[in-house]
Amino acid sequence: MMVSAKTIDDIRRALRGADCDTLVAFDCDEVLTTILEHACKGHSNRFFTEWCSRNATSCAERGIFDVATFILVSSENRLVDEKMPGIVKNLLEKKAKAVVLTALSTKPVADVHDPIAWRVATLNRLGYNFGDFWPSLADRRFDEFACEYPPAYSSGVICCGDVPKGEALLAFLKHSGAAPKKIIFIDDKMENLENVSAVCADVGIAFVGVEYVEADQMASNVHFSEKRIEFQLSTLREKRIWISDLEAEEHMSSANAIENIPYAAIEKLRKSPRTSAVSVP
Repeated sequence: MMVSAKTIDDIRRALRGADCDTLVAFDCDEVLTTILEHACKGHSNRFFTEWCSRNATSCAERGIFDVATFILVSSENRLVDEKMPGIVKNLLEKKAKAVVLTALSTKPVADVHDPIAWRVATLNRLGYNFGDFWPSLADRRFDEFACEYPPAYSSGVICCGDVPKGEALLAFLKHSGAAPKKIIFIDDKMENLENVSAVCADVGIAFVGVEYVEADQMASNVHFSEKRIEFQLSTLREKRIWISDLEAEEHMSSANAIENIPYAAIEKLRKSPRTSAVSVP
């Protein structure tokens, strides 16, 4: 069963019947948290992919994913909806189980040496604590997946990386010993919902997929501009920093804008909680 959710009230309705036999899995980016940078929004996918193919060392999908991850960890993460942490807490009160199922890789990126710890800390700062659903469950790397950076679990968060979300979720169920009769999965991408739906069908677990698109309506404080995104990505490549939409607007108006960003400004950006020194793949 698949349903569409455009608002937080739709999410509340989808979770109304969750109980002790239910596992609710939440995607993170664009469901629990978001960044407002135009470069990472759906309307920029074509331009972003083309730029990465032209400029990243690797034109493979992995290179594009790495650049997007650099932007994610270097930007200000915020709530998609301020009511969502309360909805998650309500699941705990109803004795349902909940877990985060994110495509974030366990591969170190930028100055984030432990991505899953970064993800847990970011969620905690925004009012989520999925570890409360699994208070005695040990952290685990799922080394049974033959990949350089396998999925991992910590404090209520599963980082899947290159492994399909359904397969990573099954590995988590085995690790946790959880045996839900129903799984409700909330994600902004239909292909992820379909993947988990197929896995649930294979193992006989009832499934409800919720395509949540509220974050699509959230906008940056500045207009969409391919020219500005190209400036941001070029600055990332040449200066090893990610600058926000607003910062890009401030610096891109002059000729040779990247070269003319003063050293003091670069150091300020590097030290900002919204930016990080990075190396482009």
